[in-house]
Amino acid sequence: MEVSGLYTIQSPDRMLAYMIRDTPCRAIQERLSLLFVGTSRDLARFVSVHLVAIGINAAALLLLVEVEVATVPPLLAPLIILMVTTLLSFFGHKKFSFRRSSE
Repeated sequence: MEVSGLYTIQSPDRMLAYMIRDTPCRAIQERLSLLFVGTSRDLARFVSVHLVAIGINAAALLLLVEVEVATVPPLLAPLIILMVTTLLSFFGHKKFSFRRSSE
């Protein structure tokens, strides 16, 4: 779906392809840089943070650019959304998906 001729809202098949690509990256990252092997629960947490960020990105872009809920210039809206989803992803991974219980 194209929005205002400038930006593309991610279709569900592209989001699915992103998640399929991202899952093996998580496994490689665990082995090479994090030095632990995660469980399926860790993977579910990791994927859920990405799904929330992708969903917020798609919805906010649609609302700010196409529906014009706020008076945000079309070139500034993606930058604002990028900052919000980047912070959300960082803190989501730090506090939720990469969290280790103290043993």
